[in-house]
Amino acid sequence: MNFSKRVAKVELSEAKREVIRQAKSIVVYYPRFNEVLAAMEECMFFSAGLPEPQCMMFTGDTGVGKSCAITVFENAYPRTDVGHVTRVPVFSAVIPRPTQISGIATNMLASLGAPRPEKGSVTTKLGQLKTLFKTCGVRLIILDEFQHLIEHRTRQEVSDAADWIKTLINETKIPMVLCGMPSSTQVLDGFDQLRRRFNTKMELHPFDWDDDEAEFRDMLAAIDEQLPFKSPAGLAEDPLAPRLWLASMGKMSSLMQLIGNVAQDAILLDAVRLEPAMFANYWARKRGERGNPFEAKAADILRLLEKEREKEVVQ
Repeated sequence: MNFSKRVAKVELSEAKREVIRQAKSIVVYYPRFNEVLAAMEECMFFSAGLPEPQCMMFTGDTGVGKSCAITVFENAYPRTDVGHVTRVPVFSAVIPRPTQISGIATNMLASLGAPRPEKGSVTTKLGQLKTLFKTCGVRLIILDEFQHLIEHRTRQEVSDAADWIKTLINETKIPMVLCGMPSSTQVLDGFDQLRRRFNTKMELHPFDWDDDEAEFRDMLAAIDEQLPFKSPAGLAEDPLAPRLWLASMGKMSSLMQLIGNVAQDAILLDAVRLEPAMFANYWARKRGERGNPFEAKAADILRLLEKEREKEVVQ
């Protein structure tokens, strides 16, 4: 049974399903995104043979593209099977909430295929990780959502977490990238030995319309080039560009989700391009008609942009 006529139509065409997947898998290597990827690569390559590997902290608010950067980097250095061993050049783990250090070690061991990863003390698990990292040829460790390890913790608990991270780096000699919300930096601010190891610090910010308009439009043009339609949508031009910024507030995840979902609607309609009306219809259907940036008049868009500028001045 199909409750949605649109779903039924997709199921009739595997080719159309693939086109939708492509539209929702677009990655744009805009300058600030490239800078983060390059910094991670430098940590991995320039740490070989050093007594203290070059490590990095990479932060940003929700929706700015942190998880996308990690996925792209992992895909650039994929896991491969060599005989009976899986080579893992880039190892990443997400820190759940709430958790303890032992739970993090368990998750990491499980991801590496260790039998009974939950067994043993923190010290035992650290030894297992050291062995498996060497066996799997791990060259970079990425811990995502790092703020979960320090949120609502006492100073002693944060100190213990910092000490565990330091010990893991010292004993494996593998560079590490800590990724999380801006609050994650407190674990470095209070602990000199760990701060010294993480001498590369980067933060992804949402696009600001005043300061980043040109880069934002360039990024929209790059998305337009990758969309699977016969004709470009003019995403980087007026009237769409400022409206797309308002709809996403400059956050990449919100922007890509919006464009991907509108593209899906257009593909199901066999449209030759994305039209402003499609964005307006999608917004009304999913978000409600009130405050629809794609139906606002040009003068109202300018007023809304000015309102956002005033908010930034107050903050």
